[in-house]
Amino acid sequence: MSTTDARTRRSAKRPRRVRSRRTRLILRSLIAVVAVAAVVGVTFLVLAIVTDDTVERPVVTATAGDRTVEVEPFEWCDPQTPTECDTPGETADIPVREGTPLVIDVPDAIAKAPWSLKRYYVDPGVVDGGVGSLIPEEQIFTPGSTRSITVPPVNPDGNVLAGVEITLPTGIIDQATGDVTYIDHATWSIKTR
Repeated sequence: MSTTDARTRRSAKRPRRVRSRRTRLILRSLIAVVAVAAVVGVTFLVLAIVTDDTVERPVVTATAGDRTVEVEPFEWCDPQTPTECDTPGETADIPVREGTPLVIDVPDAIAKAPWSLKRYYVDPGVVDGGVGSLIPEEQIFTPGSTRSITVPPVNPDGNVLAGVEITLPTGIIDQATGDVTYIDHATWSIKTR
């Protein structure tokens, strides 16, 4: 048997694929593109799950007399990155008359965390003294301590309730010093006067 016959027999058993350099380059490029697209797709999916903007913002209920208002957050920031905030919302308006307290009900999403109620009173003789004329009072609640609070329309000094804010704090640690600073990452604002 000649060498030519042996070669013919081998090539007859299995066809030999000969790919040019160009074909191999195209295939490698295609595989690389598909791999990069898969990585990018998975990355976007993970980011969409982790940074889900569809998370419902808690709603506070305010009642004065026979009027009840559902209060959306005035300000909402990411608790992990409190500098990333939604566009500020609206201040709810629920007039409070002398003798009728304001009742604030917070949902579990707020009540199960540390939160604060900031009451702002004003001297009844001041018609429109601006922010500088407000007399602030703050009460801090521990997680699970209360879901409802009654705010008197007039404080013991005779000042009239002008508004309230419900806030959720977030602690920020200074990496250089280790000091902790607390800022509000969520605020619900209610005007009562």
